[in-house]
Amino acid sequence: SDLGVLCFSRCLPGKKEVHFENTDLYWCDFRHVNMTHFHFINSSWTEKYGRYWSVLEKNDHDLDTVRNFYLHMKRKYREELNENESSKWHISEKEVLLKLLKNNGKSSFLYYFLLVYKHISRFGEDPVRAGCVLFGMLFFVWILLGVGGVHNEQTIIKGPAWPIDWDALMRFGTTFKSLMKYALFFRAGDIEFRPINGFVDGLVLLLTRLIIPLQAALFAFALRNRFRR
Repeated sequence: SDLGVLCFSRCLPGKKEVHFENTDLYWCDFRHVNMTHFHFINSSWTEKYGRYWSVLEKNDHDLDTVRNFYLHMKRKYREELNENESSKWHISEKEVLLKLLKNNGKSSFLYYFLLVYKHISRFGEDPVRAGCVLFGMLFFVWILLGVGGVHNEQTIIKGPAWPIDWDALMRFGTTFKSLMKYALFFRAGDIEFRPINGFVDGLVLLLTRLIIPLQAALFAFALRNRFRR
């Protein structure tokens, strides 16, 4: 091809096994090839940003076939129960899909969904990133409760607790207790201290009853994928 790669599209091994050993596969083109009978021993694919990357990605016109190749590789290793390799090809396939959607020039729901999915968990493959986002959300809600203020029928707790003293620690403890009750799906009537501002109350409910549980589920999913590898 014009990229100077070694193309295997006409390689038809039939039922024979084809083995690549101690091979740098950067310049190899395995598109349109049934990968079932191809096996790679101590061979290396080029890695960029923690995923496999093919030189063919340089040509935007070939992204559809590159993505299909990545899909085939992901399925191949999944069938071989090699979750570590399958995970890397999964990330590569999703990255190319993002490129395809972006190159279409249309802002679709799928594009933004995948973009968010990438940043909050790396397509369900990075539990550290997913966990950091989860705890960041919880910390944000805690700060929101502390700065925006909470109240009950007798007491108002509002504003940053500074300087730090025993009363300040008690106020932060009260807002943290409210955060935990929200996060653990206590009924609204059972939460003693609630936000003073109605908008903040609705935002906290949205975060703790929908968005944070979804992120927690994504964290558990990514953690499961890590243990499977």
